[in-house]
Amino acid sequence: MEKTVIIYGGKPINKNISEILYKHDVVCRINICTKFRINPKKDIFYTNNHVKYNIFDAGRIPLHQLKRDYNFCDVQKLEEIYNIVTNHEYKEVIEQYESGGNVKSNNILQKINCPHKFLKAPRCGYQAILYFLLKGYKISVIGFSFKHEKNITEGNNDKGVSECHDTKSELKILHWLHENKYVDATLCMLENHKLPLINCNYIEPEMDMLIYFLKTYGIVLIKKYYKENTINKISEEYERVFSKHKNKIEILDKEDCSNDERIFHTERYSELIKNTFSYRQLFNKIAQTYRSHLNKKTLINKLVYEEGKVKNSGAGWHRDNHDCQFKTIMYLSDVKSENGPFTWITNSSKHHIGYPEPRTRNYNTRFHDKTIEKLLNNNNNNCEKIEVCGNVGDIILANTTYIHRGKVIEEGIRKAITEYFF
Repeated sequence: MEKTVIIYGGKPINKNISEILYKHDVVCRINICTKFRINPKKDIFYTNNHVKYNIFDAGRIPLHQLKRDYNFCDVQKLEEIYNIVTNHEYKEVIEQYESGGNVKSNNILQKINCPHKFLKAPRCGYQAILYFLLKGYKISVIGFSFKHEKNITEGNNDKGVSECHDTKSELKILHWLHENKYVDATLCMLENHKLPLINCNYIEPEMDMLIYFLKTYGIVLIKKYYKENTINKISEEYERVFSKHKNKIEILDKEDCSNDERIFHTERYSELIKNTFSYRQLFNKIAQTYRSHLNKKTLINKLVYEEGKVKNSGAGWHRDNHDCQFKTIMYLSDVKSENGPFTWITNSSKHHIGYPEPRTRNYNTRFHDKTIEKLLNNNNNNCEKIEVCGNVGDIILANTTYIHRGKVIEEGIRKAITEYFF
C-alpha cells in the first residue's frame, strides 16, 4: 500500500489538527514546527542547513546561545525544540538537498512536466514536497499559504519571507501540483472554525479529505465551490421552478413549526439543477462511501419570515435516519442566525450517544426540545449546538444520522437546495 505523508508548513493554525496529522504514515515538520505533537515516532523534521547544523546536531550549541542567535524566534518554541532534540523525540531529521539555488528542484519539476519553475531558491516546504514525491509517497500538505497573503511563519517574529525566495512562483507550482494530483493541498484551505470549513476559492477539494472530515465530524462546510456565474444560473432556475410549478409546492406543518415552501424532485423540472447539482460527481461519490447504492431526490425550499408565525425548515430536532442518510445543502441566500440556519448537534449520532428519548415510540428519530436541552447540558456527551450560517453558494455536506434541525426564522428569508441520499 502507498505510504502517506503530510507536510506541515509554518503558516499559523489555531485549530487542533493532531488527529489530521497522525492519520498519515509520516508527519513531516518543517524546521522547528512543533505544534500538535502526539506521536513522535511518526515525526520527521525537514530542515534547512543552519537549523540542522545549529539545532539538530545535538549538543553543538547550548540553549542560551540558541536564544541569542535565533532571537527572531519565539523563546518557548526554541525551548521546546531544544528538549525534543535533547531527548531524540523524532523519527528522523532530513537536511534540505539544495541551499541557495533552484537547479535541482527545477530539474525535478521538469521531469514531471510542470510548466512552472522556481524563480529563486525554494523554501524547505517545497523541497520536502519534491523529496517525498521522488520517494513515491502520497502527499498532503497543510500550513502552506495557498493565496497571495502576508506570509508569517509560526514561532518566527521576523514577519515575512526572505527575499531569497519567490512566493509567487511557489504558489503557481503548488496549484499545479494539486490540480495534477501530485499533492493534495485541500487542507491548506481549512479555516479555523468549530466545524471543518474548506474555502475553495482557489482549488477544488480532493474527495478523500472531505470524506475524512465527514467520517470524523459528520459534517464539512465548503465555501466558494461553484463559480459565481454558476450560482447565479442555479438561483435563476430556483426562482423559475417555484414560479412555474406552483402546483408542486408542499407546505410541511408539524411539531408547531416548519411551514416552509417545498418542491421535491426538482431534478425533474430543471435540467440545469439536475446537471450542476443533483448529479454533481463529487457529491454523489461521497454519498456512495456510506452505501454503494443510495436513492436520491432534489428539494428546493423557501422559508420566509411572517410576524406571529413560528416557521423553520424541517420542523423540530431529528435524525433523518439512525443508520444511513446523507444530505448536500446549498444556500441560495445569505443566511445569518436570524434567517433560520441549518443547526447541528456535534457528536450526536447513535455511535456517540445511542438513542435519546423519542417524541413517540413509532417515530423514534424525532426529539422534544427538552430532550435536546438535557443532552446538551450533559457534559459527558461532548454535544454542542452550532448554527451553520453562510453566504449564497455555501455548501453543507452532512451525515444526517446526527441530530439537526432548521432554526426558527426571525427575519428575512432563507433559500436553499438540498440533495437527499437515502
